[in-house]
Amino acid sequence: MHESLKISWQTSNEDASHVTYFINSGKVGEDDEGFEKILQAINNEPSAEVIIKINQMHGLGGGKLEDHLPFKKRYDELIDVLGERKLIYEIF
Repeated sequence: MHESLKISWQTSNEDASHVTYFINSGKVGEDDEGFEKILQAINNEPSAEVIIKINQMHGLGGGKLEDHLPFKKRYDELIDVLGERKLIYEIF
């Protein structure tokens, strides 16, 4: 069991739509398959804090923070899996 699940990602230099996802610095998968594994991990760890690590270099600007996430089209799925837990943003 994890006390927290720290979710991060890395985009490809050649194709910004290609994303590799990580939980607690360990690679979980790529693109939609990787995001599915993140949702599964959150669902399997109902007491864990969920932390989204965002690198300032990802071009944070105005607007909603979730608009700057590579999974912004699936953000609502993440919120649903969280249930009563709050999503924590860690900006570095």
